[in-house]
Amino acid sequence: MVDDNMSMYDYIKKVTFDLVKVPSRVRQAGEEKDFAFKLRDMIGEIPYFAKHPENVMLVPLEGDQLGRYSVLALLEGEEESPETVILLSHFDTVGTGDYGELEPYALDPGLLKEKMKAMRDKYSQDVQDDLDADAWIFGRGTGDMKAGVAINLCVLREFSQDAARMKGNILFICAADEEAMAKGAQAAAKKVYRMVRDQKSDFLGLIKTDIMLRRYPDDDHNYLYLGTIGKYLLSFYICGVPSHVGECFAGVDSNLIASKLVDRISMNCDFSDEAEEEITPPPVTLKQTDLKEVYDVQLPYESQVYFNYFTYTKTPSQVLAVGKREACRVMEALKEQYLAEKEYFHRKAGIPHTPRPLEANIYTYDEFYEKVVTEKPHLRRELAVFAEGYQYHEADETKLSLAIVRKLFKESKEFHEQKPCIIVYLAPPYVPRVYVKGETEKEKHFIDSLERAVTEDNNHIKIRKFYPYLSDMSWFGMSDEISDIEILKANTPGFHRTCTVELEPLTELKIPGVNIGPYCKDPHQATERLYMPYSFDYVPRLICRTVKNLLNK
Repeated sequence: MVDDNMSMYDYIKKVTFDLVKVPSRVRQAGEEKDFAFKLRDMIGEIPYFAKHPENVMLVPLEGDQLGRYSVLALLEGEEESPETVILLSHFDTVGTGDYGELEPYALDPGLLKEKMKAMRDKYSQDVQDDLDADAWIFGRGTGDMKAGVAINLCVLREFSQDAARMKGNILFICAADEEAMAKGAQAAAKKVYRMVRDQKSDFLGLIKTDIMLRRYPDDDHNYLYLGTIGKYLLSFYICGVPSHVGECFAGVDSNLIASKLVDRISMNCDFSDEAEEEITPPPVTLKQTDLKEVYDVQLPYESQVYFNYFTYTKTPSQVLAVGKREACRVMEALKEQYLAEKEYFHRKAGIPHTPRPLEANIYTYDEFYEKVVTEKPHLRRELAVFAEGYQYHEADETKLSLAIVRKLFKESKEFHEQKPCIIVYLAPPYVPRVYVKGETEKEKHFIDSLERAVTEDNNHIKIRKFYPYLSDMSWFGMSDEISDIEILKANTPGFHRTCTVELEPLTELKIPGVNIGPYCKDPHQATERLYMPYSFDYVPRLICRTVKNLLNK
């Protein structure tokens, strides 16, 4: 039980410790589900919700094999009003295996810190300094993001103590599955859309309390982020030409093509997205492999490569256009290299050489799909049945997209042509971008409310655009329009299975969002830690001021 007279600082500290001790590792059987029930019960201990238990909801993740829930709680002002502010967090964490011998203590901040002090020489000087400081707590989820959950609970509790005088409402949302595929936020966003559709709510803005990191050594600024970065998984299926390795110039190595794509795209800032003096990290390879299953001496003729592609402004069609353009450039450059190497080898080996240009077929998935099913109409139904029945591990949904591309290609006439083929497509996960431009009246009021709250007590605050680490706020304020979603779906094979919510309605929400998060170091590492003075004192007070400004127009 929590003492009703606790200060905000003490309340958040106690609740953070309590929440960290409850395991909620993402997609670990039973953990997230059990945590949701625990969180529901904690909310129910707040006097307002004890009187209004119907306002605490468990929202199931659609089609979820683990039976997980996101947790929602609606605090309503006495005077009926549709105007509502969202407090958003997530309760799942990454695993604890990286703690090694300290894993048994990873969820006990007090004990973990003592154990780490006993082996302090293993850690950097920065970690040792923080171990010696009472202001820092260590443990899995202290930063990402049990403290953020506790902060939002504290704000909810604070406003509930005088709900009769509150103008408008506060909707607390705590999602599952953020560290994986964000299905918890998607389910919650669908619930929010229904509240808007039924004219029960007008959402003025969203405040997320995910981690805040300093940007460089000796940086003393605290950052708030309007909106969030988005992400595509730009993918390439590459089919070369098979041959015996002893006659390699009779074929085309698909791995060579894949490597050229990686060399051209990966970590190349020419492909970074820029907006309002912000720049995304460049695309980077997340996987490159051929599709051989066993060793043999046949030239690899099927390869796959996909890139993490961050975006602030780029739409699906623009990202696909980049992929197709670069594939064309790679094949044009490879054509000259291939012919030169072939001619050199034949000359040295005393083999007559007949120059033959290296040509390639290059398509986006939608282009190729329409071409093939126009030639073979029965494939439309056949591919749909294949996609529905294909079995894959939920932890890697990219495999479904690849399997569909491969099947389509093998049913095409291009499969029998002795020339390379590249199919450019998108694979899950798709994470929408949220660009808060300040153009609409709602965005103007949101930004003004935040800026006025910061002005009252700045504390080295800098307001920037685009939360840089991916965020659940993506699903509540996406900048993509319905036309963008149509292109996304047409070029993401198996989309209907990997995204369990209809995105078109969510494009209508356009809820402006900001991340006001606790100060953390080393998230997803065994030295994850949280700075309490800023996180447990300044952050909740800033959120309270912002909520009041939003609701008191």
